[in-house]
Amino acid sequence: NGLFFDGKRAGVAHSVMKQVVKVFDWDIDFSHDVRVGDKVTAIFEELYHDGDKVGNQHLLAAEFINKGKAFRTIRYAYKDGKADYFTPQGREMKKAFIRTPIEHARVSSHFNPRRFHPKLHKIVAHKGTDFSARRGTPIMATGNGVIESIGRKGGYGKTIVIRHREGYKTTYAHMSKYKSGLKVGQKVYQTDVIGYVGSTGLATGPHLHYELHRAKKPVDPMRVKLPNSMSLSKKELKDFRTKAVGFVR
Repeated sequence: NGLFFDGKRAGVAHSVMKQVVKVFDWDIDFSHDVRVGDKVTAIFEELYHDGDKVGNQHLLAAEFINKGKAFRTIRYAYKDGKADYFTPQGREMKKAFIRTPIEHARVSSHFNPRRFHPKLHKIVAHKGTDFSARRGTPIMATGNGVIESIGRKGGYGKTIVIRHREGYKTTYAHMSKYKSGLKVGQKVYQTDVIGYVGSTGLATGPHLHYELHRAKKPVDPMRVKLPNSMSLSKKELKDFRTKAVGFVR
């Protein structure tokens, strides 16, 4: 009778089912793929006060058997308290990168190794994609990573470079300002706001210049095949396996 209705009938709150849908949304199309006979198992926290249940909190682990194929996930909290969901093998459930660092932005200039630069009036390789947006529009990190540099960078103006795992880096240029409190070496997560659109450096107007580098080479962030997920570090994976052992079957 529908995922949420059947979940409620089984004693699983709407808020918990929303977490189940969100975590498996990368793998299952909930609009078309869910079938009669699919099975869901969820382990989640219930909150009690003086013996009375007062609510639900985090989804800790789940299994969704969709059309006979099993998808499993386990919640894991990093040392800084931020949590995410991983397969039992320690790979992220979500995709490693989102395509665009600005919501609902218009592409004003594509990746082009032979672009004529509007300010320098000569052919200069355009190693990324420009997104036109109003000054002050929030800019998001497109994947989990560590801030490698933050500061002015020649014609790029105010720039942040984020180092990701498995040889990836992203660059965010022409910012008006950075998010307060960011520093080199700080860990950031996918969709975290890191700064705001501006026109610093050699920019003709407010926009974001965004670059994706793989193995030290720039690639077209709009067309390149992105990795499905990233893995935990060796140290994190060891900790993950220790904490996850009770959830794996």
